[in-house]
Parts: sequence; C-alpha cells; structure tokens
Amino acid sequence: MKRYSILLLVIFLSVSRMATAGGHGYKIKLKVKGIKDTTAYLGYYFADKKFSKDTIHFNSNGEAIAEGKEPLEQGIYMFIFPSMKNVYFEVLIGKDQDFSLETDTSDFLQHMVVKGNKELSSFYDYQKKMIEFSKERNELNKKYNELKKTDTAKASAVKKDIEAMSYKVEAYWDKIIKDNPKTFL
Repeated sequence: MKRYSILLLVIFLSVSRMATAGGHGYKIKLKVKGIKDTTAYLGYYFADKKFSKDTIHFNSNGEAIAEGKEPLEQGIYMFIFPSMKNVYFEVLIGKDQDFSLETDTSDFLQHMVVKGNKELSSFYDYQKKMIEFSKERNELNKKYNELKKTDTAKASAVKKDIEAMSYKVEAYWDKIIKDNPKTFL
C-alpha cells in the first residue's frame, strides 16, 4: 500500500509539473531607459487597427512586468507608450513567453537587449538588418538617380548593384528561415 501511495505521489507531481510548465501564461519583464512612473499598453494588430491586450505600469526605475495566466496567441504585439504620442515598439510573441527586454527610448530597436528568448532576439536582429539593407538601397538609388543624368555607364553599374541587393536580401531571408525552423518567426 505504501509503495502505491509513493508511486501515485510521484505520478501526481510529474503531471502537475508538466501541466504548469506548458501552460503558465506569459511574463515579460521590461526595463526602459527614459520611461518612469507611467502607464503603457501591450497591444496587438487586427487588420489595420491596434488593440490593447494588457495595461502595465512602469515604476520610477523604468521597470514593469506584463503578465497573464493564459499564454498569448503567437503574433506581433507592441508596447505602446501613450504619454509619448504614438510611440511604440513591436515584440514577436512565439511559444516562449517568459523573457525580459531592456531598451532605451532614444532608439528602442537599436538598444534592445533580449534575455531568455532566442526567437525574439532573432526578430530584432532581422529588423536591424532590414534597416541596414534599406539604407544601403536608398544610397544606391540616390547614386543611380544622380548618375543616370550624367554618366549612363556608371548608372548602369549602380543599377546592377541595386539588383544584387535584392538577391542579398533574399539570401538573408533564407538564412533567417533556416536558422529559425518551426518558430513563428
């Protein structure tokens, strides 16, 4: 009888642990330099509109926790700061919903540090790289537009660089997909 009681206890504890491990909801710890004693919202997109999911309060140190008992659906969410007139930053929510973010209001993306979520870290790396590609392409377009008026041979070479840029971006997309299989990203 004692053996069965111990066996049942072990099974019960194992099942309880598995149940809480998989369905613990979400917990996002935030620290934002330049924010203090304010309210923000965890929002999401639906079509072309933004909706609020949760209200969070930042303390005097710029720290806050967004948490809920039920996990969030996977997708792109945002932290919205109404006191800063339409300022927000996006967050990719995948399966791992217990992590921390640290950033600065001077440039949310460039200062973003993610702890405890590789997929989200890859999402921010992706965004930074796309900005880099965009700047490079804009420079090439500017150069092309200047040269096409005066030097068609050089303009043609820049046009080829612009086309090569498209392949560079596609190769990066392929790398992101390969490095992040079976993730929302």
